Amino acid sequence: MLGVLLLVGGAAYREWRAASAENRAQAFGDSLLAALRAPEADRTAALDQIATQGAGEAAVLALVRSGSGDATALTAVQASDGLDPLYKDLATLKLLVLNPTGLDAAALKAGYAQLAFPGAPFRLLALEQMALLDVAAGNRDAALTTFKQIVEDSEVSAGLKARATGMITTLGGEVEG
Repeated sequence: MLGVLLLVGGAAYREWRAASAENRAQAFGDSLLAALRAPEADRTAALDQIATQGAGEAAVLALVRSGSGDATALTAVQASDGLDPLYKDLATLKLLVLNPTGLDAAALKAGYAQLAFPGAPFRLLALEQMALLDVAAGNRDAALTTFKQIVEDSEVSAGLKARATGMITTLGGEVEG
């Protein structure tokens, strides 16, 4: 009898914790959406009012704040210990795009290359940025090669494929298939 009670009690506790975590995540998401819907003049203050619980929520809030060019928040995400590498990689990508420290094209390309390895979650976006750097530098052939690599990738999104195809056409290349 005691075993049954412990089993049922343990299962109930586990379900209660899961429901609490789900409710917390829902409340956090709702508060983010409400802040983002606030008038632009009030948005920063609304984001500042959001309480976070744990490194993941803090990272998401920092990434949202970075939409207004807050590089400090992105740097904090990069430096966070014990944070899912996905958040750190996204912060790195956004910092490279914002380029608040004025890195030259070679340094930017090296930064993107660190995100462009096979299996990396933002690989194709990093490749796109590398190709755009090649376009800016006048390296048409390198840009075409990279854009074609993006188009042919099995994981490419429809939006990215359309952008890459448009760039191939703009650069005078031909899209196969």
